Amino acid sequence: MNPERDPRKPKVPGYEEVDISPSGVGIVAAMLVLGLIFCSIMAALYFQALAVWTRRAEGPVLSPLPTAARQFPPPRLQVRPPEDLAALRRREETLLTGYGWADRAQGEVRIPIDRAMDLLVKQMGEAGPQGPPGPTWEEIMQQRGLQGAGGNAERRLP
Repeated sequence: MNPERDPRKPKVPGYEEVDISPSGVGIVAAMLVLGLIFCSIMAALYFQALAVWTRRAEGPVLSPLPTAARQFPPPRLQVRPPEDLAALRRREETLLTGYGWADRAQGEVRIPIDRAMDLLVKQMGEAGPQGPPGPTWEEIMQQRGLQGAGGNAERRLP
């Protein structure tokens, strides 16, 4: 006897005969949305209550964000480069051509560069040259017993 055609067993089609209820799906979705809204409201109320309790216990809550606008750290961009350069040149010109104190506590003064060069030439003329000029590069190499220059220097044998 074929088990598939047994008249005593109920006929089973092999798939669901009843579809899911659309109203049940709608109720579950509505409950999820209402649950999310409820949880959001409860969390907001809890944090507000926590802020009030903290303010009462410790004073106002300090914000981690700065209240005043912070300046960008140096170096700052120049807004007007030609004018800034002209001001720098004027300051340098004043330092080079004017008199002033370099260090008042030490008694050091600043004199114009032209006057300083004249004084230096005058001082060198009075003292005379400070001996013969130093040795040339070739003389230094010969004194050290090296031949050539740069990294290919070789030591001479006596």
